[in-house]
Amino acid sequence: MKRKSSKAAASSQKQLDSFLARFPPELATLGRRALVKMRKRLPNAIELVYDNYNALVIGFGSSERPSDRFFDRALPSPGRSEGAKLPDPRK
Repeated sequence: MKRKSSKAAASSQKQLDSFLARFPPELATLGRRALVKMRKRLPNAIELVYDNYNALVIGFGSSERPSDRFFDRALPSPGRSEGAKLPDPRK
């Protein structure tokens, strides 16, 4: 698998940190903890990050091609998580 140079890895981490900084602190912390666990479980996976208005998506795959992702984790963008406001008739 392709490995990034330490300079490229630091730049990528800095960019990911800037994405996560837009989230409420508790959600950003949860996202970082999930990443730590996934990086331990999948140490050779390539991480792909997609930032759009709906969510920040971090995928893990065997190459940089999106079709090779085998796991994704999404954090809803701040202000876009309206699902929590839906009524729950069964509580």
